[in-house]
Amino acid sequence: MRRRSVVISSEHGRSEVEYGRLPVPDLERCISEYERKYGSPLESYAPRVSCDSAGVYELSDLLDWESLVEELTARRGSRDRVYLVE
Repeated sequence: MRRRSVVISSEHGRSEVEYGRLPVPDLERCISEYERKYGSPLESYAPRVSCDSAGVYELSDLLDWESLVEELTARRGSRDRVYLVE
């Protein structure tokens, strides 16, 4: 399943962010943040996640992360994998 947008809640209220409207540098920044948080690229991390033992936030992050990578890959018009970890 691919998310097309995400709702972000903060002290200033709620806002919806559509991945299709984010500039490529913002997509790359978001993906890079997930890679730093979980210590590896999505392709390495996702197979290790167990839906039975993972927390709600981890599963939500994984869904967002997958959606961001799909959006970036679609924009690049390539089937190449996206790796941003330095």
